[in-house]
Amino acid sequence: MSGAVARARGLMARPGAWIDRKGDAYLVRLGGDRRARVNLTLDEAGFRALIETPGVRARPGGGWTA
Repeated sequence: MSGAVARARGLMARPGAWIDRKGDAYLVRLGGDRRARVNLTLDEAGFRALIETPGVRARPGGGWTA
C-alpha cells in the first residue's frame, strides 16, 4: 500500500470525509461540500486501491464516502 493510500484511509475515517472527482484526479475533502479544502489528491490507481478495502459508497450530491 502506498503512503498516499494509507493517508487517504486515515482521512476517510474522519467524520465528514468524502472523495470528489475532478478530471482524472480524486480529491479527498473533509468538509461537507465542494468549497472544503482538498486534503489529498489521488490518481486512478490510488483510488482503486482505496476502494478495494474497506470500500466506499456513493454519497448523495456526488462523490464517495466511507
